[in-house]
Amino acid sequence: MAQSGMAMSARFIEIGGKPASSQQQGIYGTKEAEESLMESEQSFRGILNSVSESIYIVSAEGRFMDVNQGALKMYGIPGKNNWTID
Repeated sequence: MAQSGMAMSARFIEIGGKPASSQQQGIYGTKEAEESLMESEQSFRGILNSVSESIYIVSAEGRFMDVNQGALKMYGIPGKNNWTID
């Protein structure tokens, strides 16, 4: 399992004969996390749209967050562009 976090390094350098410091920082592990999230999203979408039954994902406030193709077909909606989803 890849770790993510932030790394920082500092070193002293000379600029024009005068001492200065150079600092670098970076985030590591984010690419792996993004790839894992993308794979998970693709898997979720595949499962969601592979069933013919209607599936709704609704927020705690009662707003539709997502619907699958089965729900669109059941209600005769041609595509998600015609459905208001938050």
